[in-house]
Amino acid sequence: AYVGSPTIHYSRLRLAGLREVAQAMGGSVKAFESPADFLAARVHEPALKAVACASDSIARYLIEQVGLAGFRVPEDLVVLGFDDDPFQSSLSQVPITSVVLAGGRIGYEAMRLLHRWLLGDRPAPATSLVPPTHVEVRRSTDMLAVQDPRMADWLALFSENLREIRTAEELARRAGVSRRVLERHFRAAIDRGVYAEMTRQRVNRAISLMRETTWSLQQIADACGFGDARTFSLTFRRVMGETPAAHRRRLVTPHRRSSGPEI
Repeated sequence: AYVGSPTIHYSRLRLAGLREVAQAMGGSVKAFESPADFLAARVHEPALKAVACASDSIARYLIEQVGLAGFRVPEDLVVLGFDDDPFQSSLSQVPITSVVLAGGRIGYEAMRLLHRWLLGDRPAPATSLVPPTHVEVRRSTDMLAVQDPRMADWLALFSENLREIRTAEELARRAGVSRRVLERHFRAAIDRGVYAEMTRQRVNRAISLMRETTWSLQQIADACGFGDARTFSLTFRRVMGETPAAHRRRLVTPHRRSSGPEI
């Protein structure tokens, strides 16, 4: 689904782009003008599990309203924003995954066109589209889409309690099934075992906390259920190919500015 005003130009363009991609993949995108319209439809259409918003401010408001309606992000609904606005993400109840725009390139193209106008070269009006650079992944989309309702519940159970649930046996106990049954369902639904999925979620949560907080690595290790900083470091390096400290340094390094020929 998509939430954004049809009267705003950039909102219409973003919806058109999403629909183009969805159609290429054999899907479709339902559009809603406001979070209230989306939530009214979500009550009657529980299959609406993912929503892109025209901006991070809309995404933040939607996340707030989803919580008031008794739903959870990302367990019941994954939310994507646009613009990668750190202010909106910091205020959000759940950090927002967002499409990052190429701000430097957009500014350069605007100045290039203005320069042509000042020189008397008046090109015909046209839309110049600058593709985004990447998607900054945060907590609001950290959820797998699965068809098995029991799997969805088990994934949500671990996501909400990954600090306390340290082993696959503990997850099976809380889920009320045997370790073997749990393993079979995980491999059938997401093509990996329970331990591998638990590790994936822990590492992703750690990355989010490194990005969104100033916590020490020990605090992050505790919050994500690694137990201690050494286990955290070894696991993180095995999965990501670098230490948590090295990864955090890369996260805080400013993006390189877009370059272009001088005007």
